[in-house]
Amino acid sequence: MKVFNKGYYKYSIFLLALYFLFPGCSPDKEFKFTFNRKDGEAYIQRLSVTRERQTGETGIQMDDTLSVTRVTCKKTSEGWDIDSKPQSRVMMRNGKEVTNPLLALLSDFVITYKLDKDGEIKDIAGYEKVLEAIKSQYHPGIAEDIASSLDIDTLKQREFTEWDGRIGNYINKEFSIGDVWESETPFILPNGAKLTYKVKTHFKEMVQYKNVKCVVIEQTYGDTGEGITDLVNDVAESVSTEEENRNDKSIKSGKISSSITGKVTRLIDPSTMNIYKEDAERIIRMEMDVPGAKGIPVKITETRSYEYEYEN
Repeated sequence: MKVFNKGYYKYSIFLLALYFLFPGCSPDKEFKFTFNRKDGEAYIQRLSVTRERQTGETGIQMDDTLSVTRVTCKKTSEGWDIDSKPQSRVMMRNGKEVTNPLLALLSDFVITYKLDKDGEIKDIAGYEKVLEAIKSQYHPGIAEDIASSLDIDTLKQREFTEWDGRIGNYINKEFSIGDVWESETPFILPNGAKLTYKVKTHFKEMVQYKNVKCVVIEQTYGDTGEGITDLVNDVAESVSTEEENRNDKSIKSGKISSSITGKVTRLIDPSTMNIYKEDAERIIRMEMDVPGAKGIPVKITETRSYEYEYEN
C-alpha cells in the first residue's frame, strides 16, 4: 500500500517550479568561488596595454603601456588590505616615450583596496595622498592641470567596477563547466563615462596551470546607443586638440553607428580566486564630423594582457 505524503508532493512541485523558472540553476554544481588569500601573500602583476586609434583611412595613433606592480595581501580585523605598489611604467606613443608627471607621482604611492572577510571591496585608500603631493610639488597652475585628470571619485568608481567584474561578482557563487551566465553590468570607462554592458560569461573548461587547477572564463560584452555618448564626445574633443585649429567647434562626434564590443579570457583558481592570466580586447566604433567631411569612421582597438607571478 502506497502512502501519499502531501509534504513531499509540495516539495517536489516547488523544485519543479524552480527548474522551469531558472533552468540554468542546479543544486549540484561542480565548483565554488571562494576568496581565500594567504596573509602576507604577494605577487607581481605585469600589464601590457596597446591602444590603436584609426581615424579615416590614414590617421593612426598607437599608444603602448607596460607596467609592473607588486601586490601584497594583508589580513586585518575587518577583512583584508590589498596593497598595490607600482614598480615601473613606460608609455609610448607612435614609438616615442611619453613623459607623464601624474604616472610618475603614482609610482611613489601605495594604493590600498580594503575588503571585508569574504573579499567584497569596501573602500580604496591612497589617491588622496597623491593629490596632496601634486599640490605641494608643483606650481599652483601646473598642479591644477595635473589634478584635473585625477578625479578621486571617478578613480574609485572605476576600481570598484573592475574589482567586482573580476572578483566580487563571483564570490561564493557556484558553477559547472559549460554554464553560461547572462547579465547587465555597469562599467566606468577611463574618462569617467558610465556604461551598462550586456555580458555573457561562459565557464569553458578546467585546466592545470603551474600545478594549479584553474577555470577558463570567457566573457563577451557590448553596448550601443546613448550609453557611449560621453565617450565618443571625448574622442572627438581629443582629435580636435590635435588639429591646427584647436578651437574648431565643427569637429564633433556623430551619434550614428557608435558601439563598444569586447571579449575577455581569464584564468582563475576558484578555490582562492587568484588570477593567473587575463587577455582582453575592446573595440569602439563611431563616426566623426570634421571640416569638409562628415561621417568619418573612427575605430579604437584596445588590448590588455595581464600575467601574474605569485611569490609565495
